[in-house]
Amino acid sequence: MRRTFSLDIRYLAAALLAGIAAVVVLGATAPPEKVPILVARTSLPDGVPLAELDTARRWVEDPSGLIEESAAATLADHVLSLPLAEGEPLLDSILQNPSRSTTSDIIGLDLEGAPAVHGRLQPGDRVDIYAAGPEARLIAPAVRVIAVERDTGRLGPGDVHLLLAVDGDLPATLIAAAGTDSIHLVQKGS
Repeated sequence: MRRTFSLDIRYLAAALLAGIAAVVVLGATAPPEKVPILVARTSLPDGVPLAELDTARRWVEDPSGLIEESAAATLADHVLSLPLAEGEPLLDSILQNPSRSTTSDIIGLDLEGAPAVHGRLQPGDRVDIYAAGPEARLIAPAVRVIAVERDTGRLGPGDVHLLLAVDGDLPATLIAAAGTDSIHLVQKGS
């Protein structure tokens, strides 16, 4: 007796659809690709070239604003403008080209949302600082933003806390203006 092989097209279609579903599920649930960035292995002082810093590797999903390990050779002569604590990532915004001054003073500034561009600032951005008294006047052009924190309650909704890199007489000028005028920031375009 001879057996005949019979293939039901429904089984074939079901197997094909199950295979496609498996590929889709595997693709959708695959973990995002991680990128190696540089972090401080120990506390790092400011003013030291990247090539001389004691750094370690950390893997992250989103390296925006961080120094990727692959960029270390290109940025080897750049220096930290601020000290870093152990474990902190190296940020684009705190590395300076060696042709510029290596360190800056830092000042903290708390503003309501609107005068601080509604908090739409990121470390590394540049802002023009204006004092608005009887007349608006430019206090300082192109000041570098070091850090930004948006408050969600303690000081009122919309408050923005900034750390700014300042030089020369700007700290005194800014403090004096904040005492008599309202301070406004204008985010610089790239």
